[in-house]
Amino acid sequence: MAPSYSAQYDELFTTKAPPPDRRQRFPKPSIEEQSKEPGAQLIPFSASVWAKKKINNWLEREPWSPIDKTVTGVIVAQHLICLAAPFTFTWPAFYWGLALLCTIGCLGIDVSFHRQLTHRSFATPKWLEYTLAFIGTMGGQMDPIEWCRHHRYHHTNTDTAMDPHSSYEGFFWSHCGWLMHNDLLAKRAGDNWIIKDLVEQPFYRFLKHAYPLFDVGQHLILYCLGGWSAVVWTGAMRQVMLWHITWSVNSACHIWGSRPYATGDLSTNCAWLALPTFGEAWHNNHHAFPYSARHGLEAWQVDIAWYVISGLEALGLASDIRVPSEEQKAKMLAGKGKDGDISTDNDDIAGVGAPAGKGKSGKMPPDTRQRCPKPSMEEQSKEPGAQLIPLSQGVWVVKKVNDWVEREPWTFIDRVVTGFIVSLHLICLAAPFTFTWPALWWGCLLFFLIGCLGIDVSFHRQLTHRSFATPKWLEYTLAYLGTLGNQQLRAKRAGDNWIVKDLVEQPFYRFLHWSYPLHSTMQFVLLYWFGGWPALVWGGAVRQVVMWHVTWLVNSACHIWGSRPYATGDLSTNCAWLALPTFGEAWHNNHHAFPYSARHGLEAWQVDIAWVAIRAFEALGLAWDIRLPSEEQKQRMAAGKGKGKGQNADGEKAAATAPGAAAGIDGEEEDEVAPPPAGKAA
Repeated sequence: MAPSYSAQYDELFTTKAPPPDRRQRFPKPSIEEQSKEPGAQLIPFSASVWAKKKINNWLEREPWSPIDKTVTGVIVAQHLICLAAPFTFTWPAFYWGLALLCTIGCLGIDVSFHRQLTHRSFATPKWLEYTLAFIGTMGGQMDPIEWCRHHRYHHTNTDTAMDPHSSYEGFFWSHCGWLMHNDLLAKRAGDNWIIKDLVEQPFYRFLKHAYPLFDVGQHLILYCLGGWSAVVWTGAMRQVMLWHITWSVNSACHIWGSRPYATGDLSTNCAWLALPTFGEAWHNNHHAFPYSARHGLEAWQVDIAWYVISGLEALGLASDIRVPSEEQKAKMLAGKGKDGDISTDNDDIAGVGAPAGKGKSGKMPPDTRQRCPKPSMEEQSKEPGAQLIPLSQGVWVVKKVNDWVEREPWTFIDRVVTGFIVSLHLICLAAPFTFTWPALWWGCLLFFLIGCLGIDVSFHRQLTHRSFATPKWLEYTLAYLGTLGNQQLRAKRAGDNWIVKDLVEQPFYRFLHWSYPLHSTMQFVLLYWFGGWPALVWGGAVRQVVMWHVTWLVNSACHIWGSRPYATGDLSTNCAWLALPTFGEAWHNNHHAFPYSARHGLEAWQVDIAWVAIRAFEALGLAWDIRLPSEEQKQRMAAGKGKGKGQNADGEKAAATAPGAAAGIDGEEEDEVAPPPAGKAA
């Protein structure tokens, strides 16, 4: 028997399970089994939708990502602007808003995004396809690539635990809550293989990059042409109405209404929503025949988007229009299964692998908890096209990741991070014209406080590797300094929170994760407030850019150039020429040999300012449990006999913080990084 939705969710998203394969079709949950789940509640007036909340949308969930906060902020802001509607009403603004609602909603979202681009229900000349897609981009529902990806995954695993917006999670989640939980959305619908037909077209990649510009630009144009009335009625009111119309198809049309076709999911036909959704509310029809350009399959079922497609056909602008035959409809009514799903048998969208050389490999996403074997330098040097980095010792490079335009479309956070980095570098161009000695000295002071104490001492040696302990007030103070260093980034290769659950469990670090953009912005505001442009340029931008490059050089230069006294099995090196500006972090081969060590400059002549700071804290009684390698351990590593276990500053063996857990990232036999036992902070 098929599992309940709740049981399927637990199986797929428990912390121990590997990430689910997004290309796999999962069995539809059993409505009967779901109704038996403890705490499951029948949604009022629905026939069989038993909801049990598995995802916490708000404060107690894992820390919100920047994209979650941005999306939620935009949605809330638009709704708040609508409160001004009674005070800004004019008939012209109202009529223009209604016209844009119909144009963008019907032509852009329903005809283009949904029926043409997602389901390939018909074809048009490219100029018309691109025009309609551009109109849809004005709908505030992301670009065609994002929109179509989510919807194709919705059809691949409708109402399963892999559905981006299953109604088994309740009305709010399926309506709009799913938009505010992008970490889970990425697990369910994060790959571009399913929309490679759009990704391969430069126009859609352009819309992906430029979408925020168009979204903001349309509201600026409205204000210039019609003032606040146009912004409120033609902009915000139109936008909010269109959002709820689209969201209602995901929520109401999977809860209330009739199910004439045996689709095996919760999709329904909602006659009362047919007119405002331009025909999208015949949703059970659509799930029975996703490839159909017509959703209102009966003559009496109003389907305005279908009328538009028929009009385009009459003008010779639409061809290859696909609709189900009477025989196919009869089969579905009899419960004999679908005649097709997203596309015809020869299409490559509905969950099969991409052709060789295109899209994804078809393999499951790698498990971020798994230790991967170190690559062989010798084998890498034999790779076709491999090039030895000049002056390096055995670093042969073959570019596998395309950083720029031809890569897979950039995510929103990619564009924000890149824009921020580029902006601060551009501000540095003003440095020669704004120089003052006070601004320079303030920049140097902040560079030490944030770079040495915040990043190196706190973020790296204390929080990441638990090399020593301090009172909580000092730990939090140093961590706050590190937050001002603007070095909070995410990546697919290191995106799971299991490895930092000791920090996630502490409210202070969740607060910093939420409010990090605010602190980052306010430091520049305060610098300008107290010191004007010189402080902003030298104490802000120049200091920040130098600090970035100092940190980044540890990741780059210290894995390319320098010496390798310890046999770590990786590319880490000791770069003596970087030791001073990095406050000791450049003794990187030492660090990779003994990641738990609070001291990176293991020899007396190796400058390590961060270690000096830690020793000063110890002298003041503010640091203890300082861990260092013994001479025996250093000799073993130098001889290539593997890593030893950690010791504290007194030479005693450091105890594992989580007995029985898998080895941590430090490579020790003991668990040197995994979180401590429940109820204890790191």
